Amino acid sequence: MHDITGVTISFYAPSHGVSVYVGNSAKPSLAKSALLGSVRSTAINEVVRASTPMKGRYVLIWLTKLPALNTTHFMGGISEVSVS
Repeated sequence: MHDITGVTISFYAPSHGVSVYVGNSAKPSLAKSALLGSVRSTAINEVVRASTPMKGRYVLIWLTKLPALNTTHFMGGISEVSVS
């Protein structure tokens, strides 16, 4: 297990929303993970920080909002992640 204080995320495009969770299970589960933090971003790079360090082995990144391609299609993606 490691102390996790923040996660830096680079997206392919602006306007993503994201929630970051920390857990100890290799199988992703919101029920078994603790919320590190959330952002509703307009930037390409975002840092999600914990108010206090969290202990965990795995980080789950949940995209909660995707950028619009047009009025009916949405697409998003992550290009890089750094955990501190």
